[in-house]
Amino acid sequence: MAEYKAFYRAVVSSRPPHERLFYDPYAEAFLSPGLRCLLWLLKQPLLYPLINWCMEKRYPGRFATTAACTRLVDDLIMSCIERHQVKQVVILGAGYDCRAHRLPAAAAVQFVEVDYPQRQTLKRQVLQQLPQPPMTLVDYIPMDLATQMPGDVLPLQLQRAHYHTLFIWEDIHRVFPGNNSDKMFGYFQRFPEGTRFIFTYAAKNPGMFIDAMPVTRLLQEHPNDRNYDQAPARFREFLEAYDLQLEQFTGAETYRRLYYGKRADHMKGYKWYNVAMASVKVKTIES
Repeated sequence: MAEYKAFYRAVVSSRPPHERLFYDPYAEAFLSPGLRCLLWLLKQPLLYPLINWCMEKRYPGRFATTAACTRLVDDLIMSCIERHQVKQVVILGAGYDCRAHRLPAAAAVQFVEVDYPQRQTLKRQVLQQLPQPPMTLVDYIPMDLATQMPGDVLPLQLQRAHYHTLFIWEDIHRVFPGNNSDKMFGYFQRFPEGTRFIFTYAAKNPGMFIDAMPVTRLLQEHPNDRNYDQAPARFREFLEAYDLQLEQFTGAETYRRLYYGKRADHMKGYKWYNVAMASVKVKTIES
């Protein structure tokens, strides 16, 4: 999954500057030979329309939705850094995400990436072997997402109030299997008020949408006690159980229109993928 997401970012980044929603110069470095070959074909002006049409037939809406979702998360991160004085960004299940190296405001904050140690080792090796390795320093915290608990691995220093921490947790329906997901939300409760979170996740009942079969299989292959409803009110209610408040909820149709304009009216599929932003509630002193 980490490699496929890097592939989507590489495809978007290969488009002409006036067409692409963002630019990730590092994504291509993480691709296998097969995906690099496909990317090369997509870079050919005469072949791109045909290959893109074929991929759209098989996975309707995936590329446009993934691109718009990535851009929305980028913009939310930048907004949190500028408006809420965020000084620490923690990415859970970071994969081959390179926001620490490509976002304009990255140099002003400390990025912390949490992921499987083997993946982190490979990622660091790939970045270090580039002709121009990125200069931004990142704190890598190895964690077996399937077996370890965040409170046992992540240092207490992350919880300091003056950091104004922002968590990025994409694909919350699959990163932490079983009860680990609930324990992660319980861990969030320990952070100071104002700590912020950006989540992306699949709807609880994707069967109502076109192209629902791939995500249904995904949820079956990666069972989680929590699958999340698409309705903002239901997700708000879920967050409140962990002393978190929903600040923003954006469905795929909304953020596709935000970045594609009227072209989004003709986009099919992937309507089940949502983006939400939340924060730790103000702590009250009980008498």
